Amino acid sequence: MEVMRFAKASLKKKIVSHFLKKNKKIITVSNYTKKIFFSNFNDKSIKDKVSVVYNGISKDKLKLIDKKFVKSLKKKKKKIITCVANLVPRKNIQYLIEIFYILNQNNPNKFHLYIAGDGSEKSNILELISKLKLTKDVTLNTNLSDREISSILHVSKIFCLFSKNYKHEFEGFGIVIIEAMFAKSIVFASQHGGMQELVKNNVNGFSFNLRTSKPNLIAKKIELVSKNKNIKKRIISKAHNFSSNFSWKKNIETILSYINQ
Repeated sequence: MEVMRFAKASLKKKIVSHFLKKNKKIITVSNYTKKIFFSNFNDKSIKDKVSVVYNGISKDKLKLIDKKFVKSLKKKKKKIITCVANLVPRKNIQYLIEIFYILNQNNPNKFHLYIAGDGSEKSNILELISKLKLTKDVTLNTNLSDREISSILHVSKIFCLFSKNYKHEFEGFGIVIIEAMFAKSIVFASQHGGMQELVKNNVNGFSFNLRTSKPNLIAKKIELVSKNKNIKKRIISKAHNFSSNFSWKKNIETILSYINQ
């Protein structure tokens, strides 16, 4: 992503192109990233070196569970909706809170939103939570261990990430999407960046075009899915099987195979 920004200036683009041509292989983490890369570097000698290798996940890390932390989450006696993300504009957390506000209005005391992350938007997010009087229904925690994050993903019924384009920033892949699937949390996500290659609507999760999908429609979909055992079972099974295809070992082996060609 930083390379894309750097390439905007003509002279700098020539410098980057010079060094890219010297590379034996160029790896992008998604087809979307590859497409953006090609829009900046369309020289055939560079394009022919590009291959897509998806990121992996650490299944061992996701198996770590903090029993005490899990117990504290279950005390809420509500369905947990989770978002694990940097609190930056691209992650669109305020949009998620708007969705949750509608969901909570229609289903009081049924859901709890747990946001794990930190970043420049933290104060704005807390202000919105307070303005919508959601302080008892939304938790924002900025300092969680890997074990605690893994625990949240396993306890949560639904995982949401509605990222958007912001200036020159985008989601190149979306590791946390795969992590949520592995933890058997049903994914609701935007049709954005590399994430749209991971979430197949009504197959292994639910994806939304944010230009046409209003918050009330997404809130309604979350409500319907949370009540339908057959849909939940089908989606969780498909998503978990899909997530099993991703590992750092496979990622490294694929990269090495390209290098050794």
